[in-house]
Order: sequence, then C-alpha cells, then structure tokens
Amino acid sequence: MKFNSLGLAAGIGVVLLLAVGCSFEKEERDYSIPVKICDVAVEESMVKPLLPPGGSLKEGRQSMGRTPGEGEQCTLDVDKKIGLTIKISRQFKGRVDALEAVDRFSNLKRIPLGGNFTSAAVADDGAVAWLQCIPKSGQHLTESAAGVKYKALVLELFVENGGEGPENTEQQHKDIDKFVRSYVPGVEKLWCE
Repeated sequence: MKFNSLGLAAGIGVVLLLAVGCSFEKEERDYSIPVKICDVAVEESMVKPLLPPGGSLKEGRQSMGRTPGEGEQCTLDVDKKIGLTIKISRQFKGRVDALEAVDRFSNLKRIPLGGNFTSAAVADDGAVAWLQCIPKSGQHLTESAAGVKYKALVLELFVENGGEGPENTEQQHKDIDKFVRSYVPGVEKLWCE
C-alpha cells in the first residue's frame, strides 16, 4: 500500500487538530467565579488561576469552633472535587511564626504583608497568615471555654486543584501570593477593630 504526501499531511493535520482541541477543552471553566468568599470580596482574576477547569462550581461554608464567630471554613468545589479552601479562625496567641505550618504545605516561604500581619508564608499549594486582631464590637471576644480574649486571626488557604497537582508549580506559587495580598485587607476589615 502506498501513502502519498497529501494523505500523510491530512492525517497529521487531523491528529494535531484533535490534540489542540483537547488542550483547549482542558482549560475551559463553565462556571462563574463568586464575587465573595467567606464574605470577603474577591476579584475573578485573582481566584480563577487557583481553580481547576470544570463544568460546575459549588460554594460550601461552615462555622469552625465551639461558638459562632470563632472561625469559618469556605470551600469552592469544582465538579464535586475540592478546588480551594479558605479557613479564617480567631486565636488567643498573638504571635506565631507562619513557618510552623510547614508540615501542611509544600515549599512554604515567608512573605512580608506589613501592617498588623505578624507572620505570613506562601507555598506551592496554599498560604498561612497571622494577624494581630481584636474582634470588632458585637463579635465574639473570648475563647468560650477558657474566657481568654482573642488577640489574633489566622488565615489559611489550601489550593487543592481537584486532587491533582498543579501544571506549573512556580506559577501557582505566584498566583497564591497575589491572591493572598489581595484578600487579606478584606479579611482584616471584616474581622478586626
């Protein structure tokens, strides 16, 4: 059987079109990015790089701690897989080194956030930030069991990628850093005096 160059070129063209079509399909996001996560306004351009492609997005939210106002956990699930988790919790320890969270993150590196942030670090798969924070008037002021006043707030971000590793770890690290820097002012404004 003889192959001519035109037939071979056509066959290669079809294979390339299928490959390109599949790579574009992989990047589609057929869902809307929420305008707030845990009541904190977010920009779509900051959240989108942290979420995997998919067909649907579901927001989840639950209280953390024994009493209301101690903390919240918010998740963004893409196609029924966890894409992003944010935890905000009150703490009675005023200063903790963010690098103590090294066992929960990959490639955790300290970053300066300034202001009331005492320690912050970004990883390839998340971030953690400690903030000196007195609860606002009307918010829960003490840890109920011990009666100890809250002095700090911790923000934890986990980028889950739907259970798969990132395609570009270095870029994801940068995207997480940008998101944290855009998100923390809103957390401070909502949760702290």
